[in-house]
Amino acid sequence: MKRRDLRKIIMTSLYQYQLLDPDLDSLFSNNLCYDLPARYELEEKNPMASAEELKITDYHFDDKDEIAFIIRVVTNAVNKEEEFREEIEKRLVGWSYDRLGYVEKSILLMALSEMDLKTADRGTVIDEAVALAKEYCEDDAYAMINGVLDQHA
Repeated sequence: MKRRDLRKIIMTSLYQYQLLDPDLDSLFSNNLCYDLPARYELEEKNPMASAEELKITDYHFDDKDEIAFIIRVVTNAVNKEEEFREEIEKRLVGWSYDRLGYVEKSILLMALSEMDLKTADRGTVIDEAVALAKEYCEDDAYAMINGVLDQHA
């Protein structure tokens, strides 16, 4: 599986964490099994979808390192949420962390967690966060995310 796909799982996991505040075991059991957005979309189109039809939304990880990567980044983001929140808050101009959407927060937490863990070089982490923001956030959110992350040392 591509790292971008893994990052989508991380973003979704952190989104659910913020929205529902589940324990990490529940969070991982839900998010490491199948693509929740794709499953919901399929079920919405076909409420009577069979288990076989729903199987197309199952994740197929290439190796255990991919699962370990997800767990490591999410766990670090959750454990250091307050520290990362302060970092983000310092870099927001005329805005507060609490006013950000859950997706924006999730992307920022994921990126700061990756930078903290040094999972990839800084430029790659920022590029990936911006790409996710362009795909999943409001039109101008990617610029804010880029600005916040670019200022992070």
